[in-house]
Amino acid sequence: MRKYGLAIRQSSLPSDLLQWIQSRTAPLNKSGEVRQPLEPLAIPGPSGTLFIRYCECSSVFILMFEERAASFSPSTLIDLGLTRRESEILCWVAQGKTNPEIGTILGISPRTVQKHLERIYARLGVENRTAAAGRLWELTASEP
Repeated sequence: MRKYGLAIRQSSLPSDLLQWIQSRTAPLNKSGEVRQPLEPLAIPGPSGTLFIRYCECSSVFILMFEERAASFSPSTLIDLGLTRRESEILCWVAQGKTNPEIGTILGISPRTVQKHLERIYARLGVENRTAAAGRLWELTASEP
């Protein structure tokens, strides 16, 4: 939850989350037995979105957390002039992977990953992996 800006305390929920629950608690249905489901709370983060669902049954409530990694369209990256391999590498960089991790995933050496990154930086007009990932987020944030 810290990754998504929610302060964690040992014995209580973050105040932002408590306010959401209190403001969104649905009224009982006509028979007074079941509450209507709430829309999940979606909190965007650095590498995806955290969805929080609230369920209530017999005065007990359950919070379900689901983290969805961001997905990037290869066509968007190819439209930027990146190769398929460069697109793969940039997607892994945006998910926080290191060069050795990316090399292991793709079956190439960390040095080869670095060479691809150098070409990516030049094509995107950035100087480092953080800026490249940020540029990717900017470009994909406007996609439907």
